[in-house]
Amino acid sequence: MSKSELRIRELHVKRAPGLKEGLTAIKELSPGINIVHGDNATGKSTTARMVQKLIWREDTKGLILDGAMTESIDGVEHDWRVSIDSGSASLQRERLPRPHHGPQPTAHAERN
Repeated sequence: MSKSELRIRELHVKRAPGLKEGLTAIKELSPGINIVHGDNATGKSTTARMVQKLIWREDTKGLILDGAMTESIDGVEHDWRVSIDSGSASLQRERLPRPHHGPQPTAHAERN
């Protein structure tokens, strides 16, 4: 059985519902657990939803966001860039366009 891992390295929410100006770009996320904290109405829940949208790229109408991820399969790493613009996703792996699919989370069917 192969071992796979998906790690988000960067997230930049440029536009989301209620946030026409987006959020400050988050860079250098740590492998494993990251703690997001702040006052009420500062974008914590939006950040969590945008991580989900970046991974599964579903229901993204009205969103503009970019992200960088590393996919590791059996120890071999691949760098991905994902850009979402109002329902349309653009994917690159190792800086080359990948029009049909992107990195897949390990437990895609178990996310609900």
